[in-house]
Amino acid sequence: SSRALGSKPLRRPAAGMAPVGGPGSKEAARRAAHQAARQASAVFRAVVQAPAPAPAGFGVEPGALRQALPWLRWREITIFANHFGQRGVVVPEVSAQVAAEIGRRLSAATAPAAFGAGSGEAGSRAASSAAEAIPNANPREVAAIALSFSKLRPQLPEYAPVYTAVATGVCSGVWEFSRLQAALIGTAFADVQLHLTDALPVVVRSVLKQLADEAAARAELTVDELRYLMHACAHLPSPGLTSEEIYLLADCTQRLVPAANFSMAAHLAVSWLRLPVPPAAKAQHQDALCTAFIQLTNGKVQRPAHPLPAAGLAPAIASLLSREARRDPPPLTPPKLRDVVLGLMQVSQALRADDLLRSRSLSFADWARIAPLVLDFCQAHRAAPAEGSAGGAPQAVPGWAASMLGHLVTKARAEGAEGSDPVDLQSLLTLLRLLRRYKPRPAP
Repeated sequence: SSRALGSKPLRRPAAGMAPVGGPGSKEAARRAAHQAARQASAVFRAVVQAPAPAPAGFGVEPGALRQALPWLRWREITIFANHFGQRGVVVPEVSAQVAAEIGRRLSAATAPAAFGAGSGEAGSRAASSAAEAIPNANPREVAAIALSFSKLRPQLPEYAPVYTAVATGVCSGVWEFSRLQAALIGTAFADVQLHLTDALPVVVRSVLKQLADEAAARAELTVDELRYLMHACAHLPSPGLTSEEIYLLADCTQRLVPAANFSMAAHLAVSWLRLPVPPAAKAQHQDALCTAFIQLTNGKVQRPAHPLPAAGLAPAIASLLSREARRDPPPLTPPKLRDVVLGLMQVSQALRADDLLRSRSLSFADWARIAPLVLDFCQAHRAAPAEGSAGGAPQAVPGWAASMLGHLVTKARAEGAEGSDPVDLQSLLTLLRLLRRYKPRPAP
């Protein structure tokens, strides 16, 4: 059974658990341990070998998994987590039990007593393997586990022990993470909206400090490291990044984004769009924002490298435009907003139906909220005629804004196709009102 797991034979539980007696009792204990290890091996294979598209762990009895987990080595536990993240969907009872086991084992790194908190036989077995399990919890595995669980949908309250254990270790300095590992952990916290005020600033600012202090670190920074770091930065608690930190990230973006493919550039651009900005860094923010979105018009359209915000991108556009009320220099001009909108249209075209099931971003309903904001901005900046045409005909708008409106019509048709669920009525009414006022391109 140990060969099937690809590891050394599983160790027996603590000596205190075995019956005390003569050779017969010892042999009985050995056979019982061997049988338990065989059962654990079978459960391990059942969890990771469930055929797609079935959820990971499909067909596994929760009771059998509960008995097997204390016998599994740390390597098998991390394989579970990585498999869950790759599959994306897990039987809730299975993922909840694995999350609890990971939380107990990781917590032992900073609070050894927590590992033995479980009662009964399973708790004793887990405690007996703590000395072996915890040293193997290296930074790479910790980052992978956090990111894997953050990918699961739906997010369950039972996953909290994983994030809490990782956050405790982050704040205690238990692990020394690389730039990418720290950025991945920050992304995981951001996506599940947990530990945003304690652990997230620690992992983010450790990387920012290294980049600010070391020219070599800046030179070695990769697009992947930057995009995950930016994703995490967009979720820092108020007041967010300092002006100096935005100067630093904007300079890195200007240097690295030309080498990014469409998927990576989309992730980076959306993070810049969502980033709160202090007035002193407005110019640098606009430059980095437009550079990232312009990159989306230069390559082959692909799906974003990271899922878009579940709540949609209309709030980010609204925030970007609302900052203009403060009249901080430099102003956001129609050409700069054009770069953003055209880039978003490229991303929108790359989305698949299953993307729209998981996120509202760039759906018909999301575009129905974005379009009026953009067209009102054009009106206010006289990029579109202020008065209607003779006879009440629709007004002409800048070409890029007309294309956006045409894209909105296309999204409505696609999402309202025969056999699909009805489109949102309020969004449809918004589209009809816009079509009475403005001329889309192409004309419907």
